[in-house]
Amino acid sequence: MGEFRLNPETLSFSVIAKDSVECKACSNKSESMASFPFKKDYVRIYEVKDTVQPSNYSLNGQFFKSSVGHGYEEIIVDSPAHGDKFNEYSIEETELLFNIIDKRVAEILKYNIGKNICITRNLNGHGYFDLLALPIPKVEERNCFQCDYVKRVDNREVHRTETVSAYVPFTPMSDVQINITPVKHVSIVDIDPVILFDMSSTLKKVLAQFKDNNVTVALMEHGDGHFHLEVHGGKLDGFELLGIERITVAPEMLAKELREKLGYDKKDK
Repeated sequence: MGEFRLNPETLSFSVIAKDSVECKACSNKSESMASFPFKKDYVRIYEVKDTVQPSNYSLNGQFFKSSVGHGYEEIIVDSPAHGDKFNEYSIEETELLFNIIDKRVAEILKYNIGKNICITRNLNGHGYFDLLALPIPKVEERNCFQCDYVKRVDNREVHRTETVSAYVPFTPMSDVQINITPVKHVSIVDIDPVILFDMSSTLKKVLAQFKDNNVTVALMEHGDGHFHLEVHGGKLDGFELLGIERITVAPEMLAKELREKLGYDKKDK
């Protein structure tokens, strides 16, 4: 998962983790942990075990903290071959995939790994959902943001049914972002069939407006327990959507390399 560090000035997180260009499904060599019937095959579940950066460094003081190995990641693979057919799935098949995700999230939440759930899928890839469960960024108890948001979409709403609202958020993270949020407060693990159908059919309508497959679909839920879908033009991963900056080299290792190149020896100072 990587090493997380908190910036004491901005209260934002960074994660030291490799940014692999390899397809996680194609490069995976492990045995599946579970499988679920889907179409004429199975949806298979694989745990993602990234190399964790060694936490040999620390900065003294109460404001500077890091932690190793927080959270959990797995991929939910519905396509045996590289190439995503998500846009070709029927509403019923999309519902079935979301039901499988529900089961996985319910299982993961039993272990109190974290209340921030982000499940992403880039439609230009293999055909899998990448599930992240993290205890950070920490979510304090507060009024539900999604409940407040769905009441104030005003002229940014693009579609509504009795159970869900689709709208462009007030502060989007990408040039094209559409959120699909249940009108009532509901967790992903408590979703009912009516909401699930409306979410699936609305998502299909929204995806039909994109000209290509360079689209990211993200299912999100934070500590307030109200899930929603996000559709972004372009490729974003779970860390980005949770507001966590990814760095691939530990700062101490970069400093060591620069000291050697500059001929700087701290012992002489």
